[in-house]
Amino acid sequence: PTTTEFKLLVQGGTNEKIEILVMSADGKRVYSASGSSIKIYRFGYNFLPGLYIVKVVQGNTVQTLKAIKG
Repeated sequence: PTTTEFKLLVQGGTNEKIEILVMSADGKRVYSASGSSIKIYRFGYNFLPGLYIVKVVQGNTVQTLKAIKG
C-alpha cells in the first residue's frame, strides 16, 4: 500500500515493448503507458484511495497485480 504514488520496475526477458494498464476497482482505466521493458514507471499520485488492478503486457505474457492506495 501507498499514500503517495506507485513505483513499478519492469524487467522483461526481451527487448519487446511493454504496455501498462491500471484500472480502478469499478473497471475504469485510470492510467496507461507503454515503453521500455527496463524502466521504473511511476503513477498514482492523483489516484483516490482504493484498490487498483495493474496489468503489465509484453508480447503474449500478461501479469496482473493488485495495488492499494490508502
